[in-house]
Amino acid sequence: MLRVRAVIVNNGRVLTLERHKQGDHFWCFPGGEIEKGESAKEALERECLEEVNVGITVGKKIHRQDFEGQQVDFYLGRIVKGKVSRGSGPEYLQQDRTNSYRPVWLPIKDLDKYDLRPNGLRDKVHTNTDAYTKKI
Repeated sequence: MLRVRAVIVNNGRVLTLERHKQGDHFWCFPGGEIEKGESAKEALERECLEEVNVGITVGKKIHRQDFEGQQVDFYLGRIVKGKVSRGSGPEYLQQDRTNSYRPVWLPIKDLDKYDLRPNGLRDKVHTNTDAYTKKI
């Protein structure tokens, strides 16, 4: 199963979802599964609307990683519509005390202080910030 995630950087910060999942606390990038008939770009545009309530322009693929048994492609993204807030996708309908989502901008310079998953991409964002802030 192929999944996609957006790396959206603005003013030295990267957009993440703060997750609480069955006692685990971590941060991840917005995105999800590519549905049947969708392109990676279409899936990422849909997922960003559902999860963080913004329209994005999808840029180039910057990373591919196997994570928790799934192949995940990471793309640059730029917000072109809306304001980051809690989305209205199925993730939010399934929230309770053991499972929650919250959009959060994290300072790139402080990423090492957070359990940002997957770790391999955290290191890329942290050390290659200029590549993510250039025009996509």
